[in-house]
Amino acid sequence: MLKLLQGYYHFLSLGKFMEQLILTNDLSELAMNLPIKTGEKSSFVLKEGVIKQLLTSLHQHPDKRNIYGYLTEMSAFRGIFSIVRELIEGNEEFREFLKNLLQDQYFPFEQTIRFLRNVLNHSTSSGLHLKLDDYDIQKDYILSPKQQRLNKLGGSAVIQLNFVYSEHIPQRKGSPDYGVQLRLDFASLQPGMEIEKLVSWHTLYLLAELCFNLSQLADAQLHKAKQAAPQGKNPTSKAPKSASKPKKSEKLKSLDSKVQNFLSESKKSSSKISKQPSKERTLTSGLGGTSKVKSKSAPKKPLVSSSHHERRSRNKKVS
Repeated sequence: MLKLLQGYYHFLSLGKFMEQLILTNDLSELAMNLPIKTGEKSSFVLKEGVIKQLLTSLHQHPDKRNIYGYLTEMSAFRGIFSIVRELIEGNEEFREFLKNLLQDQYFPFEQTIRFLRNVLNHSTSSGLHLKLDDYDIQKDYILSPKQQRLNKLGGSAVIQLNFVYSEHIPQRKGSPDYGVQLRLDFASLQPGMEIEKLVSWHTLYLLAELCFNLSQLADAQLHKAKQAAPQGKNPTSKAPKSASKPKKSEKLKSLDSKVQNFLSESKKSSSKISKQPSKERTLTSGLGGTSKVKSKSAPKKPLVSSSHHERRSRNKKVS
């Protein structure tokens, strides 16, 4: 919203420049039908005749207050003061920035902005006249015991703004006395009073300029604060807890179980090898090498049994 506030001030500057250009130069010969694109396949045409008539009228009466300049000012002032009031209420960073910068001038500045915003937004005619709704609630707020005590008003409803740039914004170059002075007595306000008798047009320009300057300072400071803020992980965040390490006894149990499994598998392998018929087999050891295992051969059986051999021997002797 700070950029929008600045945009309203730029609109005021450009609009008043164009007004002076029209007043001092006859631009009616430049008038033409002006198509305004309102969509992909639509446009609205501003008529040449209306534009030419307005340019001629403004140029022929340069000393009279014209509707073009008036609406430019009113739109810009209304936009600027409305945005500042909304920022004060809804943006804590901006509000704290103003409090730190303005110090004792914060309260009168805030109340002045609220009052002008109410008057400009409630106006329904070309003349700015007060309505009861413009100030009644605000007057009660200023007269409340809390605000009287905090701002040391002493029972008064007078708001005295006395802002001097050199006291609050020393980096600004220029006259040391340049600033904005305004006095509003809410107790004396009455419906129907002309706003220009309370706040001069010159003061409205000074206030608009002050709001613009404050928005630029706030924009730069808040942007710098965001850049300086740490990014990425929050340094205060705790690291995730690692899985708890197994106890020593649990390690020993696990190791013992592995050893038992290994021995059991080794016995099974040896048993299988002994049952195989081959004399020599290759066994892969658990360490990755190979070893040769010789199987025991069965004893050779005699071709003839011993009892048969004895009978043959006896028969030979008898013969």
